[in-house]
Amino acid sequence: MRAHELERYVAPAEPRALLCTLAQLTGDRSLLDASFGVPVDRQMIALPTNGGLDEPTHAEARRRSARALTDYFDNSPSWRESREPYDHADISVDEILNLFVAGDPQGDIDMLREQLGQEVPSPGWTKDGIDADRDLIVGITALPRAV
Repeated sequence: MRAHELERYVAPAEPRALLCTLAQLTGDRSLLDASFGVPVDRQMIALPTNGGLDEPTHAEARRRSARALTDYFDNSPSWRESREPYDHADISVDEILNLFVAGDPQGDIDMLREQLGQEVPSPGWTKDGIDADRDLIVGITALPRAV
Protein backbone atom coordinates (compact mmCIF):
# COMPACT_ATOMS: atom_id res chain seq x y z
CA MET A 1 0.00 0.00 0.00
CA ARG A 2 1.40 3.37 -0.98
CA ALA A 3 1.64 6.50 1.18
CA HIS A 4 -1.09 8.39 -0.69
CA GLU A 5 -3.47 5.45 -0.09
CA LEU A 6 -2.60 5.29 3.60
CA GLU A 7 -3.33 8.99 4.10
CA ARG A 8 -7.07 8.31 4.11
CA TYR A 9 -6.60 5.73 6.85
CA VAL A 10 -4.47 7.97 9.05
CA ALA A 11 -6.68 11.04 8.50
CA PRO A 12 -9.17 10.29 11.34
CA ALA A 13 -6.41 9.45 13.86
CA GLU A 14 -5.46 11.89 16.62
CA PRO A 15 -2.28 13.24 15.01
CA ARG A 16 -0.05 13.48 18.09
CA ALA A 17 -0.87 9.95 19.29
CA LEU A 18 -0.21 8.59 15.80
CA LEU A 19 3.04 10.53 15.33
CA CYS A 20 4.36 9.48 18.75
CA THR A 21 3.49 5.84 18.12
CA LEU A 22 5.17 5.86 14.74
CA ALA A 23 8.25 7.64 16.10
CA GLN A 24 8.65 4.89 18.70
CA LEU A 25 7.99 2.17 16.09
CA THR A 26 10.38 3.51 13.46
CA GLY A 27 12.88 5.54 15.45
CA ASP A 28 12.18 8.54 13.20
CA ARG A 29 12.56 11.71 15.31
CA SER A 30 11.23 13.91 12.49
CA LEU A 31 7.77 12.65 13.45
CA LEU A 32 8.18 14.45 16.79
CA ASP A 33 8.64 17.85 15.14
CA ALA A 34 7.61 20.68 17.47
CA SER A 35 5.29 22.07 14.80
CA PHE A 36 2.96 19.14 15.55
CA GLY A 37 2.66 20.11 19.21
CA VAL A 38 -0.26 22.36 20.11
CA PRO A 39 -0.92 23.35 23.73
CA VAL A 40 -4.26 21.95 24.83
CA ASP A 41 -6.85 24.39 26.16
CA ARG A 42 -7.43 23.06 29.68
CA GLN A 43 -10.98 24.41 29.68
CA MET A 44 -11.99 22.06 26.85
CA ILE A 45 -13.71 18.79 27.59
CA ALA A 46 -12.39 17.03 24.48
CA LEU A 47 -9.44 17.47 22.18
CA PRO A 48 -10.11 19.80 19.26
CA THR A 49 -10.58 18.48 15.75
CA ASN A 50 -7.30 17.44 14.15
CA GLY A 51 -5.55 17.72 17.52
CA GLY A 52 -5.70 21.51 17.25
CA LEU A 53 -3.42 21.58 14.20
CA ASP A 54 -4.22 23.96 11.36
CA GLU A 55 -5.03 22.25 8.06
CA PRO A 56 -1.59 22.60 6.40
CA THR A 57 0.16 21.21 9.51
CA HIS A 58 -2.39 18.41 9.85
CA ALA A 59 -1.88 17.54 6.17
CA GLU A 60 1.89 17.37 6.77
CA ALA A 61 1.33 15.13 9.83
CA ARG A 62 -0.85 12.80 7.72
CA ARG A 63 1.72 12.78 4.91
CA ARG A 64 4.62 11.94 7.23
CA SER A 65 2.58 9.30 9.06
CA ALA A 66 1.55 7.61 5.82
CA ARG A 67 5.13 7.70 4.52
CA ALA A 68 6.46 6.21 7.79
CA LEU A 69 3.88 3.41 7.66
CA THR A 70 4.58 2.70 4.01
CA ASP A 71 8.33 2.53 4.62
CA TYR A 72 7.86 0.40 7.69
CA PHE A 73 5.54 -2.12 6.06
CA ASP A 74 7.44 -2.24 2.80
CA ASN A 75 10.63 -2.64 4.84
CA SER A 76 12.09 -0.02 2.54
CA PRO A 77 15.54 1.20 3.56
CA SER A 78 14.86 4.62 1.99
CA TRP A 79 14.28 6.42 5.27
CA ARG A 80 17.04 4.49 7.02
CA GLU A 81 19.64 5.42 4.38
CA SER A 82 19.24 9.11 5.10
CA ARG A 83 19.50 8.77 8.88
CA GLU A 84 21.95 7.42 11.38
CA PRO A 85 21.24 3.88 12.53
CA TYR A 86 18.94 3.96 15.52
CA ASP A 87 17.78 1.89 18.43
CA HIS A 88 14.05 2.15 19.22
CA ALA A 89 14.95 2.80 22.84
CA ASP A 90 17.02 5.75 21.62
CA ILE A 91 13.87 7.90 21.55
CA SER A 92 13.16 8.69 25.16
CA VAL A 93 9.75 8.74 26.76
CA ASP A 94 10.37 12.43 27.54
CA GLU A 95 10.86 13.24 23.83
CA ILE A 96 7.53 11.64 23.06
CA LEU A 97 5.74 13.26 26.01
CA ASN A 98 7.11 16.68 25.08
CA LEU A 99 5.05 16.54 21.89
CA PHE A 100 1.95 15.87 23.99
CA VAL A 101 2.45 18.77 26.41
CA ALA A 102 3.68 21.06 23.60
CA GLY A 103 5.70 23.33 25.84
CA ASP A 104 2.81 23.81 28.26
CA PRO A 105 4.39 24.68 31.62
CA GLN A 106 1.40 23.02 33.31
CA GLY A 107 1.86 19.85 31.25
CA ASP A 108 2.67 17.28 33.87
CA ILE A 109 5.30 15.02 32.31
CA ASP A 110 5.99 13.38 35.69
CA MET A 111 2.35 12.32 35.97
CA LEU A 112 2.37 11.02 32.39
CA ARG A 113 5.56 9.03 33.11
CA GLU A 114 3.83 7.47 36.13
CA GLN A 115 0.77 6.58 34.05
CA LEU A 116 3.01 4.87 31.50
CA GLY A 117 4.70 2.87 34.27
CA GLN A 118 8.03 4.64 33.78
CA GLU A 119 8.17 5.87 37.36
CA VAL A 120 6.82 4.60 40.65
CA PRO A 121 4.09 6.97 41.80
CA SER A 122 4.80 8.79 45.00
CA PRO A 123 2.23 10.84 46.87
CA GLY A 124 2.95 14.49 47.51
CA TRP A 125 1.94 14.10 51.14
CA THR A 126 2.81 12.12 54.28
CA LYS A 127 0.54 10.93 57.06
CA ASP A 128 2.52 12.93 59.61
CA GLY A 129 2.09 16.02 57.47
CA ILE A 130 -1.69 15.61 57.59
CA ASP A 131 -2.21 14.52 61.21
CA ALA A 132 0.65 12.93 63.14
CA ASP A 133 -1.54 12.00 66.14
CA ARG A 134 -4.31 10.20 64.25
CA ASP A 135 -4.20 6.51 63.33
CA LEU A 136 -4.19 5.80 59.63
CA ILE A 137 -6.76 3.29 58.42
CA VAL A 138 -6.50 2.07 54.86
CA GLY A 139 -9.14 0.13 52.94
CA ILE A 140 -8.28 -1.70 49.75
CA THR A 141 -10.86 -3.26 47.48
CA ALA A 142 -10.36 -5.47 44.49
CA LEU A 143 -12.71 -5.46 41.56
CA PRO A 144 -13.46 -8.82 39.97
CA ARG A 145 -11.52 -9.42 36.77
CA ALA A 146 -13.33 -10.25 33.60
CA VAL A 147 -12.29 -13.64 32.33
